[in-house]
Amino acid sequence: MSTATRWRRGLCALSIAALAAGCSTPADSGATTDVSSASTPQPQTVASSTPPASESGGSNAVQNANADEYYLGYGKHAFRLESGTAGCWFNPNNHDDPQPHLSCNVRDLVSDRPVRNQFTGRDETANDVVLDAAGVRRDIDMAGGQLAGPTLHPGATLSVGPLACTATSATSLSCSGPTGSFDFDGDAASVRIAGEDTTGATTTAVPAGPGQVCGEVQTRSGPRPVAVLTGQVDCETALRIANTYVNDVSVVKQGQGQFAQVDGWLCMWAYVEGRSHRDSYLRCDDDPVAAQASFRIGN
Repeated sequence: MSTATRWRRGLCALSIAALAAGCSTPADSGATTDVSSASTPQPQTVASSTPPASESGGSNAVQNANADEYYLGYGKHAFRLESGTAGCWFNPNNHDDPQPHLSCNVRDLVSDRPVRNQFTGRDETANDVVLDAAGVRRDIDMAGGQLAGPTLHPGATLSVGPLACTATSATSLSCSGPTGSFDFDGDAASVRIAGEDTTGATTTAVPAGPGQVCGEVQTRSGPRPVAVLTGQVDCETALRIANTYVNDVSVVKQGQGQFAQVDGWLCMWAYVEGRSHRDSYLRCDDDPVAAQASFRIGN
């Protein structure tokens, strides 16, 4: 074998060995890397369960509560505030009222005017706010809405159909529906109803004089008028005293004259001149000894 032939075979062997060892030019190396990258499985991105900052971020963000977590069955939802000062039922009377309605049991509204208790007939401090087809109003409620349902945390809004309530703080809330809206301030123990005329709350009452009829109170024998007999009487006071005297079972009446003290007034079954006792009206005096004002209950 000639020397030239041996050199050619040696170069071929070296070339084959270099290729087997991965020897290549820079261009060939780039191509090899691309092929390797394309054939190697890449890790997949997993979606985060944390909402975007616009949904779960700072204290000003509105958080929509999951209504399913507040469902109590039979078409009813309920929640309470962190402080326990208020809680609301969504559609609590849906068997009798198919329209969307809301009842929020709140801390006694001592800063607001009393409302008439439909069960006792007395004016009492409201402890409930109702939103139904008739609008929004303060009411007396015994259901205890704040005792039911999970906590609705500050900044969260619970929506059920067209009804929605937001926990504006740990003690306060704001609710709205098709017929109105209201805000409950748990710290002030007051409710502000949108569109409510509040001028009456600051207007000085004008006392009624003799002969003026303030209104009526319901008794077991039917409605009876309340009218001023002597002096000047605030009608709101007269109606409240009269209603308490005739309807409050805790008022102790003494003797045939049914004498009783009601918030400083002396009420009785009076003897009216020219009438039998049976046909006489009830009477209340502002002082048991030297009355300056009085009113009657009945004719």
